[in-house]
Amino acid sequence: MKYAREHAVMRPACGDLERAGRSRQVWPRLQRTFLSKVVGPHFETICRDWARWEAEPDVLGGFPTRVAAGVVNDSAARTQHEVDVAVFGRDEQGREELLAICEAKWHDTVGTGHLRRLAHVRSLSRVRDGVRADRCRLLLFSGGGFADDLRSVAATDLGVRLVDLDRLYAAD
Repeated sequence: MKYAREHAVMRPACGDLERAGRSRQVWPRLQRTFLSKVVGPHFETICRDWARWEAEPDVLGGFPTRVAAGVVNDSAARTQHEVDVAVFGRDEQGREELLAICEAKWHDTVGTGHLRRLAHVRSLSRVRDGVRADRCRLLLFSGGGFADDLRSVAATDLGVRLVDLDRLYAAD
């Protein structure tokens, strides 16, 4: 993390930081970069660790055997979709199964737009060869909270789970 901070945030502003009286002007300019290049990726790592080692099987729909970040191709739209957290397990026959895909946002309020994007990525994942994804759940992590419309959806759909900071950092 030190090197990410150094290269993404500190190095471009080195001259301003070294010059007397300019350092207070630097932070407002660099805060967005710090959040997106340092804090955001670190939060995603924390969410992956939670999904692998702390999440209850009923949250994920099974026992995780592997958790990773990844990219899903969307050939129809000629684009790719990043997945912050992909949780894999094994089905009853021992085949690899995609248990959940997750969005992790540190600073944003997460809403139904994020959920729609994840649902689309899940639909793309269901057509991949070799990985079962028909029971894949959608998890949304947020350090900035959840919109009321998303909370309403999650309250009625067991395939959608919300993980806030209290749940992420809850003691056993």
